[in-house]
Amino acid sequence: MFEWLIPLLILVLLLIWILDLPQIVGDALGGLVLAVIVGTVKLTAFLIRKLVTAGKPQP
Repeated sequence: MFEWLIPLLILVLLLIWILDLPQIVGDALGGLVLAVIVGTVKLTAFLIRKLVTAGKPQP
């Protein structure tokens, strides 16, 4: 009796998933950009620390 309802429900779920996909991808890219920024800051701090301590004599 309601055989037509199952394909319609699948279509609606697919549309919801497709329309929500850019937000999911955007969140993932935002996290990736944040990770790159944090990694760059940590690497810069490490290199500065290494350069500052390079001129000091080792005990």
